[in-house]
Amino acid sequence: MAATASSPSPSPTDELMSWSYSHLHKLSATGLRFFTVYGPWGRPDMSPYIFAKAIHEGSTISLYHLGFIKRDFSYIDDIVAGTLLVLDNPPAEPGHRLYNLGAARSEDILHVIKLLEQALGREAKTELKPGDPSDMQETSADITDTERDFGWTAKVPVEEGIPKFVEWFKAYNRL
Repeated sequence: MAATASSPSPSPTDELMSWSYSHLHKLSATGLRFFTVYGPWGRPDMSPYIFAKAIHEGSTISLYHLGFIKRDFSYIDDIVAGTLLVLDNPPAEPGHRLYNLGAARSEDILHVIKLLEQALGREAKTELKPGDPSDMQETSADITDTERDFGWTAKVPVEEGIPKFVEWFKAYNRL
């Protein structure tokens, strides 16, 4: 389900609680959904960090769904810019808003691994495995409402963001 600014009943629990509290107490609330955020100081449990570490160490990367996975990789600078833009433009009236912030394009996981290999100067060892049927094989942010209401779109493609991330990764880990 694509998130929209006018979604009357969001599904995840935190979004439902926010919507309920906003509705009951006539408050303004804005929720943001982020899509696979990566970059300097990124979470070490996210795939770009895990993959970069594995490639550097020569460890094997398990690729589920036999490698047929696509994710919306969003560079941190874009997400920060979008978050600040939303914060700087609060709603005029009480209510609940929900926006997606992401690159709005699905990247093949194998393409991202190739970019990491190029930036690290090493080949990845991969193992293709079947996937859990409950795991998403593809994610992509629908940023239609975010574009309409704020004029925001992501600017940094993975071809630019991954090398920037690896530059930070190397410096941070003293490689």
